[in-house]
Amino acid sequence: DTITDFTLGNTKTNTNADIIDLSDLLVGYSATSNLSDFVTATADGANTKLTIDHDGTGALNSLVTIVMTNTVFTTDLLNELITNGNLVLE
Repeated sequence: DTITDFTLGNTKTNTNADIIDLSDLLVGYSATSNLSDFVTATADGANTKLTIDHDGTGALNSLVTIVMTNTVFTTDLLNELITNGNLVLE
């Protein structure tokens, strides 16, 4: 999947900020889970690629990829998305 117009920002203070809700997709994820077992972010040219493994370290290995165009990857991006409410995991 590709998101072409994603707006980063705090969802509580920025009405234009977008939300990706993965809570129904992630099986067995909780606040004590290792985030990288379920979601990783990598640079994809000028874009960011999110790779989602819906059952983390479980037996099924069916990955979902979301490319966020015009969203620059940083090492803190996943934490920033979660803190801002842009990425919902639970």
